Amino acid sequence: MGKFRCFQFAYALAGGLSVGFSSFVEAATIGDIIERFEGEYSGSVPGAEVGRPDDDLLTMHTFVRRVEHAGFGNDVVYVEQRYGGPEGSITRQRIMAFEQDSESVVTTAYDFFDGAKYARSDAVPGRLVGLSPDKMHNFPEGCRIRWTEENGTFVGSVKRQRCEIVSRNDHGNVFVDMVYRVSGDAYTLFEQGFDASDRFLFGTKTAHNHRRLPKRDLDAELDNILSTFEGAFRNRPHDPTVTPQTNIIGNMYTNVRVVDLPAFDGNAQYMEFRRGGPDGAVIRQRLNVFDDDSDRVANVMESYEFSDGAIYEGAYADPSKLNGLKPEDLQPLVSGCELIWSTASGVLTGVSDRTICHRFNERLQVWRHVSFVFLLDGESMHLWEHSYAPDGKFIFGSSVPVRFPRVK
Repeated sequence: MGKFRCFQFAYALAGGLSVGFSSFVEAATIGDIIERFEGEYSGSVPGAEVGRPDDDLLTMHTFVRRVEHAGFGNDVVYVEQRYGGPEGSITRQRIMAFEQDSESVVTTAYDFFDGAKYARSDAVPGRLVGLSPDKMHNFPEGCRIRWTEENGTFVGSVKRQRCEIVSRNDHGNVFVDMVYRVSGDAYTLFEQGFDASDRFLFGTKTAHNHRRLPKRDLDAELDNILSTFEGAFRNRPHDPTVTPQTNIIGNMYTNVRVVDLPAFDGNAQYMEFRRGGPDGAVIRQRLNVFDDDSDRVANVMESYEFSDGAIYEGAYADPSKLNGLKPEDLQPLVSGCELIWSTASGVLTGVSDRTICHRFNERLQVWRHVSFVFLLDGESMHLWEHSYAPDGKFIFGSSVPVRFPRVK
C-alpha cells in the first residue's frame, strides 16, 4: 500500500508520458497543448506496476477538461483517472496550472487532500469553487512539467535530477523521472521513482498508451434523454425491496414533461410525483435542467425544488403555469447532487454519489449523504435512492432500483 500511495503522489501528474528524453527544438503554446490534451481516454496498465496484488491488466479511464479557476491562473486543467472504467475507483486527481516562463510552457500540478468531493469536476467544474493552491498538496519547483513540441506531438518532461518529493509513507525522499506525450489520438505515459541511492522504487516498465475516445454528440444524447424521460410512470403498490422508511415509494405516479423556459436555455423538464395515482397528493416536484456544454464529456442534470409548489401543480398538463419561471425563483439542490449522465448498452444512466451529494434535512435538522441513480431503458424509469448519516450509517433506501413502468 505504501508503494501505491507514493505512486499515486508522483505518477502521472497530468497526461501522457513517453519513454526517453528526446531532443526538442520547437516551442509549444499553452492553448495548443490544452486543446490537444482535453478529452476522454481509455487504456490499460499492469496491476503490478500500480501497486495492485496481481499482474492482470487494469482498465484505466481518464477525463481531462479545461476549467475556469482564477485562483490557479488563466490556463487550468482538471484531470481525473479511474481504474475499472468511467465509473471505477478514482486513483488520481490533479489540477494543472499552465504558464509561460522565460524558457517554455511549464505546468504546476496540484494534488487533492480530499478528492472524493470533487469527483467528476470535468463535467461539473463548479465543484472546484473554493479551492486554492494553499488548500492542496503542492509539488516542488523542480517537479514542474516543461513542454515542447516534436513533430506535432506535445511533450512534457520532469527529470529526477531536479524533482525530489518527500514521500507520504516510509520511502523518504523520492526522485522522479517523468515524460508526458500528448498526440492527436492518444497520450502515453512513462514514470519511474528512485531513492537517494538510485534504487528503483516504483514506476512503469514500458510506456502506457491511452487512446482518445471519440467526442460525444451531447446534443443527440440530450435529445435521447429528454424523449426517453418524458411521459407518465407508475410503480407497483408495494415493493418488498424497500426499507420501511421508504414505503411511501409504493403506489407512486410520476409525470415528466419537457418545458420551454428561456431562462433555463430551453433544456428543462418538469417532474411531479403523486402518491396513489394520477390524481393523488403531490409529494415531490422538480425542475430538471440539462447542461450539454460541448466542452464537457457528459450531460449534466441539475435539479431545482419549488419553495411553493402548490401553484405549479399539474404543470406537466399545463406548462403555461411555469411561464416566466427563473432560476432565482427556485431552490437548487446543493452542488454535488447534480446527475452526470452516460449511456451503456442502450440504457441511459444518471448518477450522483453520496460522497459528494450532502443535503440538510430541515425537518430532522441533520445532514444526509444521498446517492441518486436514474435508469431509463425506454419501457421504464428506474429510481434508486439511498440516504446515509455523515458517519456512514444507512438511513433508508432500496436494495435494488425501484421500477416505474411507463404508462402507455
